Amino acid sequence: MSWPRALAIFLLVACAMAGQARAAVWIAVSEGSADYATVAEEIRAGLGRGDAQTEVSIRPWAEVAQGIPPQVRLLVSVGSPAYTGLVEAAAAGRLGRTPLVATLLPRAVFEAQRRKLAGTVTGIVLDQPAVRQMALLRYAFPHLRRVGILLGPDSEASQAALEKAAAEQGLQANVYKVQADADLYPALRRVIEENDLLLAIPDTTVYNGASIQNILLASYRQKTPLIGFSPAYVRAGAMLALYSTPAQIGSQTTRAARNLLAGTPVPVVQTPTDFVVSANVNVARSLGFRLSEEALRLQLLSREGL
Repeated sequence: MSWPRALAIFLLVACAMAGQARAAVWIAVSEGSADYATVAEEIRAGLGRGDAQTEVSIRPWAEVAQGIPPQVRLLVSVGSPAYTGLVEAAAAGRLGRTPLVATLLPRAVFEAQRRKLAGTVTGIVLDQPAVRQMALLRYAFPHLRRVGILLGPDSEASQAALEKAAAEQGLQANVYKVQADADLYPALRRVIEENDLLLAIPDTTVYNGASIQNILLASYRQKTPLIGFSPAYVRAGAMLALYSTPAQIGSQTTRAARNLLAGTPVPVVQTPTDFVVSANVNVARSLGFRLSEEALRLQLLSREGL
């Protein structure tokens, strides 16, 4: 064999081996929300920055669920549909034991599915820590003590944490259970009549497209401030909201993914590390309150040593 031909063969084999050795991260994205795309792009940019050895690609979750090549070292699901779909694919043996980072989803959805996975999994959930929520209420409404909370089937597991966090802040958490649609309005009437504040906790049985306007209107008429969990709630009439933006969740997910790729252990569940406080100034003023979004956020950051 001539030297040029041998060299050509060697180079071809080397290139093929390099291509096989290059690690890949696949980001499986849910459909139906611009937030999913924002988070996925944040993760892709963050993981790709300064790391030429890892190929990062964004794909529809249904495509990823069909199976993955051996060079995929990590999967990231964005949104509940993508996570649920990948869990089913993993249970069917199509994803092997590839580690999974699930992000931008409620804790209840993550917890309900994660035990079906055989490999490493961590969840970056949307739920704000109970201690942060109760501290916000104490800072924003220092003279109010009774906090009403409506909990449905998806959120009832958070009752103990909420009650404990409230007690630590000198607040009284009063929980009202909503197991079905028929329970909602009797419970709502009691919660706004018997409490100073209404803290909304994500649960589709309680807070959904059919109920939210009635809840907001009832709390406003009773002059009971409602504290929501998304900017949409503030725009719709909630006085205050505590939440994390897609960009903030994307950055936190990137850090978790980097740790897993480096072999560094990560917690099974991570609540948001960064957050936003948003206030509806008009609603606050009409009910006799003065709120500063930035001041409240800085108080919370200082409390958490951030």
